[in-house]
Amino acid sequence: MLNLKNLCFFIIITTFHVNMLTAQNLAPKVIDSLSKVSWGEVKNNNYVAFIKTQKYLLKESQKINYSKGISKAYFNIGISNKMVGDFSEAIKAFNNFKKCQYSKVRYDMLAEAERHIGDCYYQQNLFENAIDKFRSAIRIGKNSKKMENVINAINYNNIAGAIDGKSGDKDSVYHYITKAYYYINLAKDQIPDSDKYTLKSSIAINLGDIWNERKNQDSAAYYYTKALDYNKINDNVGTTMIINHHIGNFYLNNKKYKIAEEKFLVSIKLSSESKNIYVLRDNYKSILQLYKETENKKEYQKYSELYIKVNDIITLLEIKSKKASVDNIIQDKNEIFQQKTTKLYLIIGSILLLIILIALYVNYFHTKVKNGQNDIINSSKIQLENKRAIIEEKEQETERLKSMLNVAFDDVINLAKENSAHFFTRFQEVYPAFCENLLQINPNLVSSELKFCAYIFLNFSTKDIALYTFTSPKTVQNRKNSIRKKLNILSNEDIYKWIKNV
Repeated sequence: MLNLKNLCFFIIITTFHVNMLTAQNLAPKVIDSLSKVSWGEVKNNNYVAFIKTQKYLLKESQKINYSKGISKAYFNIGISNKMVGDFSEAIKAFNNFKKCQYSKVRYDMLAEAERHIGDCYYQQNLFENAIDKFRSAIRIGKNSKKMENVINAINYNNIAGAIDGKSGDKDSVYHYITKAYYYINLAKDQIPDSDKYTLKSSIAINLGDIWNERKNQDSAAYYYTKALDYNKINDNVGTTMIINHHIGNFYLNNKKYKIAEEKFLVSIKLSSESKNIYVLRDNYKSILQLYKETENKKEYQKYSELYIKVNDIITLLEIKSKKASVDNIIQDKNEIFQQKTTKLYLIIGSILLLIILIALYVNYFHTKVKNGQNDIINSSKIQLENKRAIIEEKEQETERLKSMLNVAFDDVINLAKENSAHFFTRFQEVYPAFCENLLQINPNLVSSELKFCAYIFLNFSTKDIALYTFTSPKTVQNRKNSIRKKLNILSNEDIYKWIKNV
């Protein structure tokens, strides 16, 4: 027999499917209900279904111009894509969220969006940029009095992690973790106890890691135990996954292999079910170290293959995500520059207006105050020069960023000439769409063929390709003919022009 909660869920989901079939517009209340209920898919680690639902709700909200529904759908799409490691789509969704009218007054959600983008940067080892985003979240959170302490706690905890990744400065890490703990205790009734204990558990994990690295095993064990105790109150699957990984490393460092293995296997199961590939990779790496130390060759071989597989997936995602992250960082810098420029123009306008008023004032009082007025005008001119210097400095910074993009092309050419093992990886970073377009034409192309097409795309002649890849010109020509067949390039068509236009 269905209980009331399950019955409500059944009614809402039924409404969802009926509307999909009949193509009727959903009412705002139904959209809100579906959005709330869909979080059950997250609790079941079904992020694919969750993203699908959110995209549907986004489409329905856009049909009726429902700003709240659009805003929350983008926000949820961002979170779910971040969880599965697709940072490019996550950043895109969060940026769309920030543009929504509803979002502009939801400072708590705006702060969270900044924090999630910071998480995306953090996972890609862009630690300095991640810290900037976490600090931005704290600044935005000051406008949300009800959630300010919670926002501070979460982001100071994240700053600690980013500093640890950037410089390993344990004193600074400890400083920010204690700030996080201070603010979560101030939060009181701002969030449910369950969420508060989840955050406390995360803070305790970080403290445990610090003491573990300092070889203070008693203190490390104390904080890991506290993390477990906090998590028991909420029983958060994601936190359970993280705790088991960190405690596994703790026991691995202390050569307690059996307990460490148990912890890693629990974390592997949970991270695999939730499709959290970054935690999954960390678990594989740790358990490989365990099996290496215990000389368990069978399990080492098994998890080596799993590690390579998930690492390849992450590498492909990071190629896509890295570009999106860099683009977003540049866009942020341009926006800051634009804001400062606008502010500067307002200052200059105000100064000019002030000069005009001063001139009228001087004309009215004649020579009596002329000298004093001249001093003010001279001071204003100095300020104008200083402001112009700031503008020139920012323009130079923009030009430097543009030149970095040009260096990337030269870098690819040099790697190709050196026949470097890093050539094809670097080529994909600079031209991410090229291989995708070729694979759409022929999905059966292998890596070596894609790499050969990259040489053609860079306009290397047959002789050059033979020289740099240590093969004969005849072999290169045969490979060109093979590529023509696989890509259906006509014999009378210039293969270089064809490849360039892909």
